[in-house]
Amino acid sequence: MGGCVSNLIKNIVGSGVLCLAGGVAAFSDQRQTLVLALGIAFTFAAIAGYCFAMIGKVCEMTGAKSYTEGWAKTVGESTAWIPNLIVVFKTWSACLIYSMIIGDLFSDLAITAGVSQVAGVAVNRNSILLVAHLFGLLPLCLLRSFTFLSYASFLGIGGLLFTAFFMILRLVEGSYAPGGVFFNQLVATGGKNVVVSSFDVMGTKLIKSLILISMLTNSYLCHYNAPKFLRELKDATRKRFDTLTYSSFFGAFLMNAIYMVAGFLTFGGMSYGLILNNYATSDLLATISRGAIGSSILLGYALTFDGFRTSILEFMKVKEPTQKLKDVIACVFIASVCAGSMILRDLGVVVSFLGALLGSFVIYVFPR
Repeated sequence: MGGCVSNLIKNIVGSGVLCLAGGVAAFSDQRQTLVLALGIAFTFAAIAGYCFAMIGKVCEMTGAKSYTEGWAKTVGESTAWIPNLIVVFKTWSACLIYSMIIGDLFSDLAITAGVSQVAGVAVNRNSILLVAHLFGLLPLCLLRSFTFLSYASFLGIGGLLFTAFFMILRLVEGSYAPGGVFFNQLVATGGKNVVVSSFDVMGTKLIKSLILISMLTNSYLCHYNAPKFLRELKDATRKRFDTLTYSSFFGAFLMNAIYMVAGFLTFGGMSYGLILNNYATSDLLATISRGAIGSSILLGYALTFDGFRTSILEFMKVKEPTQKLKDVIACVFIASVCAGSMILRDLGVVVSFLGALLGSFVIYVFPR
């Protein structure tokens, strides 16, 4: 059971946790608002966990082996394409989010390394994205097998745990508070008008809490994998599956809470959509965190692409695709994601929009 709980938490918690402090900052810069934000986060974890358990119950009763098959056996074959199409867009958008993070993280790493130009080409976010997709991500997505990448998730969870540790450390030691070492460095770099953190200036605008709510919808989204975890659970009774579900979603809530609280209490209303962008490029721990998360995303990217390719082939009703078709899908996929990540800059807006659009259907609407 412990291994399954760990795997499910890893499946739930992703790079979306890096946006949550920005989600709070979108509607308030008052510290006491965290009580409301944590209450919302816990409520959504409970509801999402209940719906995950419901999907497992449906699969147990019908013998369905996938989310789409469960739909077909309960709602009807004629509309089974709907959840399948949603999963296609979900996996595509997950890679879009990954690409945006890659652009931001490696831009900061280039600044830290003092690299502004290579072979006469300016090193900026767009050039980094182009090189990463053309020479890194495309070759990975063209691989014949992704088996050797299966351990990338461990690097990912390691990066997230390290990031949580360093964020708590910086909050406790006050490095980014007025007078702190990194506060002074950011002010010296950005000029006297730079604002590192902001509290009790703009107040609270509750209507904008919908941004955080949309982000949280995306933060607990893994429901299309419920059938997989039901199959992998030893002695999978309904009670054991419920224990697995609620333990894992509570663990995911704790991880979300740590990122939300540590990031917001450090930067307040100035928390960015990608919280790592708030930290100084001279901050060694932030640099290590950027490198770890960026590397884990690069390695795990192809696994998410594999989910996209499987879903779109199922949607196209292609049971035995040729290698040429797989390669064409990879090239079109990489081109579209690269273009999207160059155009879109605000990760928080993208995560909240996709959470509201896709997460709501997969978690709350379809299981009903």
